[in-house]
Amino acid sequence: MRERTFHIAAATLIAAHVSAAALAPGALWGLSSTAVFSRTLTIVAGIVAVALVLGARRLVRFERVPFPGRRAAVLYALAAGVLFWLLRERTHFLGDGALVIRELGFAGTSERAPLLGALCTAFVRALHDAGVPPATSLAALSALSGAVAVYLMLRVCRILGPDDRSRAWLCLLLVTAGSMQLFFGHVEYYAPLATLVVGHLSLTCASLLSGTRASLGLLSYPILVAMHLSALALLPAQIFLAWRTWRAQQRGAVLIAAAWTAVAAVAGAWMTRDADSGMQLFALAQRSFAPYVHAGSARHAFSLFDAQHVLAVCNDLLLNAPLAVVLLPFVLRGRTAHARVRAHDATGAAGRADVSAYLGWAAAGYVAFSFVFHRDLGAYRDWDVLAPYAFVLLLAVGVRAVLRGRPAAGDLVVVLVAGVFHTLPWVLLNAQPEKTLAHLQRVMAYEPQWSPHARGYLHEEVGIYHRTRGDVALSLAAYRRAVEANPADARYRVGLANRYVDRGEFDKAVPHFEVAVQKRPDLVGAHIGLAQSLLRTGGDPARAKEHADAAVRAEPQNATAWYVQGVASMALRDADGAREALEHALRLDPSLDAARRLLERLERGAR
Repeated sequence: MRERTFHIAAATLIAAHVSAAALAPGALWGLSSTAVFSRTLTIVAGIVAVALVLGARRLVRFERVPFPGRRAAVLYALAAGVLFWLLRERTHFLGDGALVIRELGFAGTSERAPLLGALCTAFVRALHDAGVPPATSLAALSALSGAVAVYLMLRVCRILGPDDRSRAWLCLLLVTAGSMQLFFGHVEYYAPLATLVVGHLSLTCASLLSGTRASLGLLSYPILVAMHLSALALLPAQIFLAWRTWRAQQRGAVLIAAAWTAVAAVAGAWMTRDADSGMQLFALAQRSFAPYVHAGSARHAFSLFDAQHVLAVCNDLLLNAPLAVVLLPFVLRGRTAHARVRAHDATGAAGRADVSAYLGWAAAGYVAFSFVFHRDLGAYRDWDVLAPYAFVLLLAVGVRAVLRGRPAAGDLVVVLVAGVFHTLPWVLLNAQPEKTLAHLQRVMAYEPQWSPHARGYLHEEVGIYHRTRGDVALSLAAYRRAVEANPADARYRVGLANRYVDRGEFDKAVPHFEVAVQKRPDLVGAHIGLAQSLLRTGGDPARAKEHADAAVRAEPQNATAWYVQGVASMALRDADGAREALEHALRLDPSLDAARRLLERLERGAR
């Protein structure tokens, strides 16, 4: 690797951050997180960072870089965990983290992460029973996962680096990645997944270097897939590992690993054995590829080979592993030289070559997975799905660069400055809710990256954010934008109608409830809302009763549906029917005070 050229490339990356934040934050969202700062501060910081990078070769000269052993690695990991917690994500607009906060369950991902979802949900529910809010427990799980991941990163860098300076360079490459944001209290389950990915890499690389335990990586992989199906991105590397193990005359180990994989597959099928889960998995596969070819789909923003799709893939890489993008041209040219490795450790040269090849296949699988992955919820909403595998790409290019030659002292400074310049704003952006929301709105303004489904979904999340903070007007505006983005989605209609109900504007709510019922006759909330709104506006009570009856039929265990049926029956002067419905509602939910008061009123009238 040519030192000067690498430094110029890193300086160009820093300049690109400043330009993206100022000129195109929506299109280049992978680089635009420096918009968290003022424009003046961003420009000044960029100039200082570029000066440090370009002057690193002259400013920094040292021969020895001490690298931590096991005990020191534990202390570093604990310190990192504290930092993760202090700068943790303060609000979460997107995805299943938002679902678990509201519903205490990963309902949206049970088909693709059965084991991981079950474990995380059990953790959150256990702490919830102890009085810990779900958002806090998930953030703590992310920070804890990050501490473990930092320890594993230090250990894998010690294994793969032939000397302390190379180890330090590899470690800086990993810990300044944008994907480290997963550990800063990210309210999702991808932080534990990232830790498992790093652990799997560490185990596999150590086994390849030893030359005697290559099957360990084969045995740990099925567990990774059971945790989350995105681990299929590493399948090319596993095929290489199986081939390498077979050629090493460890065929029994390959057969045992194959049997274990079959057992894990059967166990995974058992966990999702009901028909609904099977249909969900089929729907997931269909949803992942169909929008690329069916332009009429609400999830369609671009086709597979569209320039906007290439931009989305590049943005993911630039957000999660920008220095890997900078290093890639350098490490792909020519053949890797192993002379220095042989001189350092003659017996380990072949093992390090195997590690380099394994990581290369793993990185290729990740990039291929990123390309075919359909970003159906738009732009950086899906960054965290792919982030765990950014560590694979970083380790692959880092190891190959180290095999080409020992990093210069200035190279450590370059990686540190460029990495921090990228990662620190990304962390601070997520730690400040008002900045998170502002950046999200900037990114959403670039519509070519967002399908109607994605824009509607994000506007709904913003609407929920404002609603939970008591700002009815901003919540109403967000839901209006959600309906405008995707008029066919009944859920947004119900949300908008409910915001009108919050304002007491029942006449404005009725049309939206009616559209929702037409589009989703099984949507219980739409039937209940329409019945209540019709009753409050003095509309047709018989029609209100029909919708209350429909809600009861669709969801017999819904106490509110029975209560609304009772109110509609009273409006129709059917005292017996009202009494029966209200009593049923109270049996389902004894805390439903409105039903109790109405029932008492009925009893007084009967006397």
